Amino acid sequence: MAKIVEKVSGLSFREYMHKHVFSPIGMHHTSVSDNPFEVIENRAAAYFSNDNKTFSRDNGIGAVYGSKGVYTSINDLDLWARNFVNPKVGNKEVFTLMKTTGMLNNGERTNYAFGQELKTMHGQQVIFHGGGTGAYRSYFIRFPELALSISVVANNSYATFKILKYVDDIAKILLPKQIQTSPVSTDIGKITSVAPAILAQYIGDYQLQPGLVFSVEQTENGLQLKITGQPNSIKLKTISEGKFMLTDSDNGYYMLFDTHSEKNDFIRYYQGDFEYIGKRVNLVEFNKQTIDLTKYEGVYYSAELNTVYKIESKNNQLNALHARNLPILLEPFQPELFASSTPFFQEVKFIKDEHNGVQGMLVSGSKNLDVEFEKVCELP
Repeated sequence: MAKIVEKVSGLSFREYMHKHVFSPIGMHHTSVSDNPFEVIENRAAAYFSNDNKTFSRDNGIGAVYGSKGVYTSINDLDLWARNFVNPKVGNKEVFTLMKTTGMLNNGERTNYAFGQELKTMHGQQVIFHGGGTGAYRSYFIRFPELALSISVVANNSYATFKILKYVDDIAKILLPKQIQTSPVSTDIGKITSVAPAILAQYIGDYQLQPGLVFSVEQTENGLQLKITGQPNSIKLKTISEGKFMLTDSDNGYYMLFDTHSEKNDFIRYYQGDFEYIGKRVNLVEFNKQTIDLTKYEGVYYSAELNTVYKIESKNNQLNALHARNLPILLEPFQPELFASSTPFFQEVKFIKDEHNGVQGMLVSGSKNLDVEFEKVCELP
């Protein structure tokens, strides 16, 4: 869409947004980044962290714009929100279109409209969108009927697990007292146990994305969830017959089982505003200890991405090494299939030739499927 704007207007996307959007609104600390070498005044560096205790620097992904690449400030986001109340850019027709939700081929409407999402929060209709690139995170929500907006920005990937709670806590402070502000999960604790025969139907493996499998197991302490790429299991707290809360955080993440089918063919996993559907899969049992990791070693090149990864085994572990990214630990997942916790490298399928030698790999993740890499040489 950014390229369409450039072609129609004759301006760069950065020039167009500055002239026709940011400047009229008064957003003087907002710009589109189209130069990876540009020094941006007061830019906050970003850091990756899984525990908010150990950190690694985000080296950035260059000047990618259109779906991302806008640098802004909290004050400018406030001006952006005010523009929907007293518009200097746009009009009623455009704003109505932006609230028109999409429709799937089966006739079902989604919550997603044109560049924003709609939902109900504390009994109020809200318009919102979250975002993230690299280790940066953001969230922007408006309560149109109350002329209230909340913006949260972060330079720490760990904010992924906290940002919705921050938004909810702020909303409870700012919303008028007469508005219902009770937590969404009011049904917690109503049911504490489910019949063993029903729980047995939920046991199994469910694939949400390539390489991302939720394995539900029955233990003495109830249902446990094991996620590929994560070392520890997560206890599932019973909310209702088919609803279980993940107890590893206070963010309200939960799962819904398909209680309308005896087969329980899928689960719905809710992480904040996101819904993921996991289909039941049958995993093959195999002995990870017998795998010869050295046969996968080599240098792999993707013509599509024009980039190189080195696959190396060390200390009985297989790693994918890149010049700009952190090492990616590849865990045996299925025969000739490896998984990791890195979103763009969640599943790696090694391809063999007629002589049983490895000739390449297909890399899939949360937003990519079967990116081809050719093995170009052995490790030096």
